[in-house]
Amino acid sequence: MKTISEKLRKQAEALTKKIEEKRRPMMQNPTPKRMREYQSRLHDADNLERCQRALRILAEGHDVSDLPNLLKDLRFTRDIQPLVRKGILGGGYYECIPDPDYRDKSPMATAMQNLIDRKGENPEQTKKRQIGLLEAKVQFNDIPGYFSTPASLADRLADLAQIEEGHSVLEPSAGKGNLVEAILRIGKTVTVDAVEPIHALRDILTAKGVNLVEHRIEELPANRMYDRIVMNPPFENLAYCEHILIAWSHLNPGGRLVAIIPGAGLDGDRRKLRELRDAISEEAITYIEKNLPDAFKQSGARVNTEILVLDKAAIAQEEPAKSWMLTETASDDPQLFT
Repeated sequence: MKTISEKLRKQAEALTKKIEEKRRPMMQNPTPKRMREYQSRLHDADNLERCQRALRILAEGHDVSDLPNLLKDLRFTRDIQPLVRKGILGGGYYECIPDPDYRDKSPMATAMQNLIDRKGENPEQTKKRQIGLLEAKVQFNDIPGYFSTPASLADRLADLAQIEEGHSVLEPSAGKGNLVEAILRIGKTVTVDAVEPIHALRDILTAKGVNLVEHRIEELPANRMYDRIVMNPPFENLAYCEHILIAWSHLNPGGRLVAIIPGAGLDGDRRKLRELRDAISEEAITYIEKNLPDAFKQSGARVNTEILVLDKAAIAQEEPAKSWMLTETASDDPQLFT
């Protein structure tokens, strides 16, 4: 026969799937109304997590026979959830403003709330909530020229970078950190620096624990060098040419740079394109891979893109000529965002 604590823990575990569903990312276009609905979902998830925490605290209390008398008869989610619920102050049609205070002020509720507050919230849950809210705001703000790198494509770039233990890595246009996260998913012990000019995006990177350096790639000290550079530079007005040129100057001899560029992004006779080709030389181009046309569909962009891989010759060695290889890769992943 199951003990009271076992039954409480089973109910707590049953809430996990519901919480994850409430915290699912917002994949639709972020209209003001949808933003309000999204914030409301996160608020519901917070309430469910508090109930889950209460169930586990009660289970622990029964294990050691250390519970206030008021709480000893609590057995079911349906009875516990109202005790730890927080309401909504308002916000109207377009915003959901959570109430920082609990709704129920009864002695039993207060006793349960005190236990929850004393135990504290899981730091990972707090971090996840903060990041989710920051990312939703950025998605709603529609930053000009910013298109988040899909997770599947980010993983492909990180793989092509051939990152090894101890490498120093630069992401010079980090956005909300999808490429940085892909680099870290490789599982190598590396140092990753990120550059990002947009304050709202820097807030997300800070919440994720990313090591931010300068605001703009142009501000990097001339002697700051890296073994690998992985980047999704801005395309507008051929800005990617300048970004790749500057990044190339911060790449160590024997290093590799991997970048997303527009389709046929090295072709043409405009000055910036000529300068880029002259600086990197054809011998440095190791590989070009064409992405699917809709690779950035869920980021709001419909543009042909390629992955460019550049290798810098090692000191005192003649770099062998490399052939241009063109392939297609699938990056139409339904889970595009991280």
